[in-house]
Amino acid sequence: WAGSTWLVKNGPAVVVRDGDILRLGGTFLLVRDEPSKSADAAIPALIGGSLVMRELRAKLQRIASESTPALLYGETGTGKELAAAALHSLSRRPGTFVARNCGAFPEGLLESELFGHVGDSFTGAKPRPGAFRTADRGTLFLDEIGELPQSQQAHLLRAVEEGKITPVGADKPLPCQVRIVAATNRDLESAVAASQFRQDLLARLSHWVVRLPPLRDRREDILLLLEHFYSEVGRALNVELVHALLTSDWRHNVRAVRDGLGIGTRDVSVNWIPLYHDMGLIGAFLLPLLCGCPTVLVP
Repeated sequence: WAGSTWLVKNGPAVVVRDGDILRLGGTFLLVRDEPSKSADAAIPALIGGSLVMRELRAKLQRIASESTPALLYGETGTGKELAAAALHSLSRRPGTFVARNCGAFPEGLLESELFGHVGDSFTGAKPRPGAFRTADRGTLFLDEIGELPQSQQAHLLRAVEEGKITPVGADKPLPCQVRIVAATNRDLESAVAASQFRQDLLARLSHWVVRLPPLRDRREDILLLLEHFYSEVGRALNVELVHALLTSDWRHNVRAVRDGLGIGTRDVSVNWIPLYHDMGLIGAFLLPLLCGCPTVLVP
C-alpha cells in the first residue's frame, strides 16, 4: 500500500506512504514499504519485529566476531548498552563485559577509572586495574564517548592503536586485549569540526558504525514493548490510548516506555507517564487501566 499506491474507498484517492497510521474504527494499521524477507538474529534484549530492528540485530550478529572497534549512534533511550552487551555475548569472547560512562567521572579521576593506577601513585593509593584491564580479552563499552575530555582522547587513541595501556604512576605500558565499543548521541563529525573531538580517534573508533533507530521510526514495536515491560496490560487497551501511543513523538524512546510505566511497582501514580506533548492523554487512559477499571478492548 505504500509509495505510489492509491487507497480508494467511497471517495477521492489517497496516497499512503511508509510510516502512515490508518485508523479504521478500533483497528489501527501502520503502513510499511519493506521487503517480504530480511535477515534477523536472535537477540532477545532488543525487542521489536520492525524491519529496522531486524536489520539492527542482523548487523550486530555479523560484526560480533570482529575485534576492531564499533561505534554506536543513537538517541537517549534507544538501547545502546543493550546493543553493546549483545555484541559481547555473540562474540563469545572469554573476558568480561565492562561498561563505563565517559561523562560520569570528573576529568581528574577518569584516567584512573579507565587505565588504573599503581600503588602509591598518589597519597594513600592502592593498586587498581582500571576498566581496560578488567575487560581484558573481553569488551569495554564506553558510553557517552563524545563527553571524553580531550586530555584523555590521546590516551584512548594510543590504547586502541597499540593494544597497550599505561596505568597512572606506572613506568611501562601493559598489554591489554580488549574490544572497544563506544556509543554517543552526539554528532561526532561536528565535534571534530569544532575541534572538540580528535579526528584520528573518531576514525579508529568507527571501524564499524551501528545506528540504533528511535522509537518514532518503529512505531509498530510500541505495543510489543508495552507488553514486554508490563505484561499484565495484555490486550486491555483503550482505543484512544493506542492512538496516543502510536502518535507520540517518544522523545526518550524505549526508556520512556519502560520508566513511564513504573516497572517494578504496583503503586499507581500519574507521575508514571511523562507529561509532555500528548503523553497526558496516554496517562489519562493508562491510569484507570492499571487500576483495573473497565476498558475498551482493541479488536
